[in-house]
Amino acid sequence: MDSETLQFLIFISLFILAGIDGALLDSEVGSFKRGIRIWEEPISPFVLNYLFQIDDGHNLNERKPRIEGFIRRQKKEIQISLHRPRWRFIYYVGYVNLAEDSPTLQFRSAIFSHIFLFYYLLLIVWRFAPLSSVTNSFVFVIFFSASLVIEFMYYRSQTRRIRKLLQNQIKK
Repeated sequence: MDSETLQFLIFISLFILAGIDGALLDSEVGSFKRGIRIWEEPISPFVLNYLFQIDDGHNLNERKPRIEGFIRRQKKEIQISLHRPRWRFIYYVGYVNLAEDSPTLQFRSAIFSHIFLFYYLLLIVWRFAPLSSVTNSFVFVIFFSASLVIEFMYYRSQTRRIRKLLQNQIKK
């Protein structure tokens, strides 16, 4: 098997794994604690009080022009998820475990989406192989930095929308 075929097989495998991992991230089946924790932050007492008042098995759907999402409760776990557009590949959900001594709002994501993105960038850099190793290193640093900036901007956008969804529910 030549290296291009191997690269293609790895690319397709990671793409499929990322799709499955992303689809399971906000599934109603099983524990809500899925993916990897990207960040966590303390929860205000008002939000925590609201989350404790949600009934078990609760599935709140919200549809508004700019914020669409849902809040689910299963036993002592809360999942806050946004309805994702079809073209978004990296996706974040909010997770709260009410059984902890001091619950925090965790932002979680599917790991294979991130691995796929970085592998895709590596493939782009490998295409520059005829260039010098200094140029390859420079191109990799540029692409890697750009991907981190894009991921951070998308992370900020989604976490802001998750917080806003929670705040809108408290105001009702």
